[in-house]
Amino acid sequence: MVFVAAVTAIIIGSVTFVIGHSLGRAAPTTSAPISTGPSPTSNRCETAKNLNDYQLNECLIRQIASVKIKLKTALSLEATNLRSTTLSQARQIVNAAENSFDHYVRSECLAEANPYMGGTIFPIIFGFCEISLYQQRLGLVEKQAASSLAN
Repeated sequence: MVFVAAVTAIIIGSVTFVIGHSLGRAAPTTSAPISTGPSPTSNRCETAKNLNDYQLNECLIRQIASVKIKLKTALSLEATNLRSTTLSQARQIVNAAENSFDHYVRSECLAEANPYMGGTIFPIIFGFCEISLYQQRLGLVEKQAASSLAN
């Protein structure tokens, strides 16, 4: 699997924090059920042993990319299941909702990591927060998609 990572600099006051984010890749064009692999609440980086801060941050970047790819795929499937709109309208609705969710994740994780501002742990706390929120969202979207397919 190919992961493409980008770096976002967050400037708060006079301190700049660099946090990795995934750009993802195009979602497969299939209507088959999505295989999610590990449970949406599992966190490989949390259970990894003997990682220094740099390695842990790199692990988080890879895991965030993986969860976002799965979420994008699940949302594409969900868009095809919206019965009351055209596919174009459904994609617009899903994209608007996801943009709002991305803004929420950034705000929530900045608030959670704020006590560690200026420390090397800041991007790690931020990353764990991101993974947790995106995994929760993925679980919800997959549950809704499965429910839509059953009806």
